[in-house]
Amino acid sequence: MILITVSFSYISSAFGQSNQEKTCADCHGDLLKYEYLHPVVEDACDNCHQKKEGDHPNSVGNEFYLTESIPDLCYMCHDPKNTKKNVHPPVTDGYCMMCHSPHGSSNPAMIKKSPNQETCMRCHDFKIPETDKMHAPVKSGDCQNCHDPHQSDNSYFLKETKPQLCFSCHENEKKEASLENIHYPFDDDCGNCHKPHSSSENYLMSEKTPDICFNCHDGFKENFEKSVSSHSVALDQKNCINCHSPHASSYSSMLKNDKKNLCLGCHNKKIKTETRTIENIDRKIKTGVSVHGAIEFDGCATCHKPHFSEYESLLIGKYPRKKYENAEVENFSLCFECHEQDLLEKEKTTNATNFRNGETNMHYLHVKGKKGRSCSLCHDVHASGNEHLIRKVSKFGSWEMQMNYKVTTAGGSCFPGCHAEKSYRR
Repeated sequence: MILITVSFSYISSAFGQSNQEKTCADCHGDLLKYEYLHPVVEDACDNCHQKKEGDHPNSVGNEFYLTESIPDLCYMCHDPKNTKKNVHPPVTDGYCMMCHSPHGSSNPAMIKKSPNQETCMRCHDFKIPETDKMHAPVKSGDCQNCHDPHQSDNSYFLKETKPQLCFSCHENEKKEASLENIHYPFDDDCGNCHKPHSSSENYLMSEKTPDICFNCHDGFKENFEKSVSSHSVALDQKNCINCHSPHASSYSSMLKNDKKNLCLGCHNKKIKTETRTIENIDRKIKTGVSVHGAIEFDGCATCHKPHFSEYESLLIGKYPRKKYENAEVENFSLCFECHEQDLLEKEKTTNATNFRNGETNMHYLHVKGKKGRSCSLCHDVHASGNEHLIRKVSKFGSWEMQMNYKVTTAGGSCFPGCHAEKSYRR
């Protein structure tokens, strides 16, 4: 606590008193007990107050007047707060003491009430829904963390434009803003997706995901509903956020990782769906002797769509799940996104495939006709313990047929359960 002691000579000259030494604190000591005391009070009372005629404290009525009117008196020490685009009405009208105590306060900046929100709400009848998800400054009542109480060049008296204002507290998001790919709503204004005060959703989101995503990404919701297959992680509790960063990313399409490793982050175990069990693709790729080149080219997205598809298994083209299929190009359109159609249509060739005996196209031999063998009968589409993605085992119901494939310099041989051992030589 700081006490002000004014000498007899000072009192005499300032207030016309004599005969005994007195101080202002003898009568007005309660004004000096504040934790935050106005510095001018520490200096001398007559900085702001001037005595009228008559003896103090013996005269009747108001014996002092302010040396200047408010706010000019305040501006003798404080720079005027009315130079920016938006000026708070109490500042414009010179009502400094609507918010500040002139002598001192228990609160910083001599604000009359604590938390600051209580002072603000005297004028701002702004109802903030109380939920368990409130912005920390709002919960603590510190409106001034985001809003300038006097003036600002920004709307709502914000101290800075968004998202820079948000970055003053959210350090991780500030770092994200330097990444290569930035989500437009994040770069533009955090308020595009987040509420600034409180919300019924986590992270102060204005809506749940994926609904909030659908506001900009047109057609996704309808396509999910009418698609033949849809990615389960795109519709679970975390949905879009499973794979995409909502703010920024070092990878294309706001992905959290490169396409291949992003997918393998989930497909590193067996996954049971309503209709089947998906193998541990990660382990298969890491342990395989041969890996499908499509995976190395552009990850899983070479063959699969990440969200939804008109084909089964999120495939980008038609591919038979059955072991036998009519040997027409359109029934294997997925494969012929990369492979030559001659592989299926030419009986003789020297370049359409390496699986040939001389010029005899062994693919054509196996696949031709109304009951052509599906590619997956002999090949594992992801990776295999054999060369050329040849399966170790091909399943027929509960029977596991060993392929017994051997590779040679100019060809190879196999000895499956469907025929005797046969070899081919290019």
